[in-house]
Amino acid sequence: TSAEPGDLVLFRIVITNSGPSSAQHVTVTDILPSAILNPLVTSSQGGCTGLPCGLGELAPNSHATIWVAGVIAPTFTGVITNTATVSSSTPLSGSAANRTDSATVTVGDLADLSLTKTDAQDPVQAGTTLRYTLTVTNRGPAAAQNVRITDTLPFGVSYLDGASTSACSGSGNIVTCPVGVLAAGVSRSVTITVDVNPDLPVAFSLVNKARVGSSTLDPDLNNNAAVEDTEVLATARFSITKTSSPNPVVAGQLLTYTVLITNNGPATATDVRVIDSLPAETSFFKATASNGGVCNTGVLCLLGSIGRDETVTVTIVVVVNSALRTGDAFTNAVVAFSEQLNPPVPISNTNVTNVSDLADLSVIKQDFPDPAAIGGPLRYQLLVRNDGPSDAVNVIVRDTLPINVTFIQATLGFNCVEGPSGRITCTIPTLPAGEIRLIELQAEVDTNLPTV
Repeated sequence: TSAEPGDLVLFRIVITNSGPSSAQHVTVTDILPSAILNPLVTSSQGGCTGLPCGLGELAPNSHATIWVAGVIAPTFTGVITNTATVSSSTPLSGSAANRTDSATVTVGDLADLSLTKTDAQDPVQAGTTLRYTLTVTNRGPAAAQNVRITDTLPFGVSYLDGASTSACSGSGNIVTCPVGVLAAGVSRSVTITVDVNPDLPVAFSLVNKARVGSSTLDPDLNNNAAVEDTEVLATARFSITKTSSPNPVVAGQLLTYTVLITNNGPATATDVRVIDSLPAETSFFKATASNGGVCNTGVLCLLGSIGRDETVTVTIVVVVNSALRTGDAFTNAVVAFSEQLNPPVPISNTNVTNVSDLADLSVIKQDFPDPAAIGGPLRYQLLVRNDGPSDAVNVIVRDTLPINVTFIQATLGFNCVEGPSGRITCTIPTLPAGEIRLIELQAEVDTNLPTV
């Protein structure tokens, strides 16, 4: 049953008739494998010198024997299987399986290698490392020479040399681990560590395939491969900060919010959205994102993907309501979303901006008519302007009329009163930034004024 190339091998075929009748024209068929050279055939009856072999009649409860001898081919190693089948012209009873049988000869050394594979993290986080353990076992009967494990890495991982068994080496997605000589009944393990791509999507699956081989003949190749399926979890952790500049801001001026969104990994964050609900005290001017994301007046910014350890800056510019006063303040909240967030809740940040107010007031005065007539009417027009940036409240306009001029009345809508020495005081409750108010004072020139 065990031989070396070039040895002589002998097969013995025994045919038994269990009756109750004689079997007529008994024939044995045996197609010899090509590894058997120069076969010689002899039989206990029938005088066979070749195959198929005709035995003639076989009496009940008797048997006949056929011997087949041959030389194993000098270059062959492996397993030779020889199958013989008997037939007869007499109807045969019993199981057909009893009318055929096989014998095997193992030529040369054989080592039955088997491979198993496990993953150390399942599921594994995208952006982290994954370790595979591959164990090869030699079930014998001989020692296996030049044992080698070949691992085909799946898409989405890259080989990490320094964290794997030192004998292993990677080229592209193929990792090769030489094991060397493995005695019968012995197992040996290697570890392969890979980096998992941080860009892998949620619920991705890594299917890893490995195979073991040897220069020693393996009689069973069905257990030489192993497959490991690892689920991928893609999660990311955000941090978000928000500042406003200037702070405090002058009412009516531009205010810039700077929002920093950082993905602390381990996975890439996809479909990132930032929502900034602008305060009622402001109005939208413009918004931009450093990675080219698109922002609208909402403010909703669609930022796309943010890689691990990447920061995206969103700049939002608003106009502060000019009616605000010193001491006022308003709050602005920003939130960020992504399907990779774990836990899956928005990340937010709040900023408080203080307000001061500043108004640049100017006045222009005109008189009508000029020259004026003695005892005639005289009007003074005061153009009061606020160049901002803030609204001016409780604006006081004072005009001291010259002597020999008598105040009559002022434009309706303004609270103008006459004080001592011809001082006229007018109050404008609110003068919005960029607007002008016209105050007209009506007077009369005294009749005793000398002519110039």
